[in-house]
Amino acid sequence: MKLELLWSKNGEEFILGVLEKENEEYVFKLDETGLKSAVRKGCVGIGNFDLMRLEYRSKELFPFFQNRIPSRNNINIQEILKEFNMNEYDEMQLLKYTEAEKATDNYYMKEV
Repeated sequence: MKLELLWSKNGEEFILGVLEKENEEYVFKLDETGLKSAVRKGCVGIGNFDLMRLEYRSKELFPFFQNRIPSRNNINIQEILKEFNMNEYDEMQLLKYTEAEKATDNYYMKEV
């Protein structure tokens, strides 16, 4: 599964990058064109990602994305999983179903 990270302002959408999981490793590839356009419209970056580097790999989900889904230790996690018809905790599925939205910013995710 691949998920696009988007940012929006005044109805315009900008693709900032694509997150996927390959062989138990998370890969996040920045979209240089979309990112530059978003920055010109006011986007201040993507968490702790260095915008000069275009690809990141990690065995763990990057904190920027981890902070956008319910924690595995959330006391209501079973109810949350049930709400999304999930049998087990899966970070990529949670990002997809919640669209990684937060009320405090304009970032969100969609499946490619």
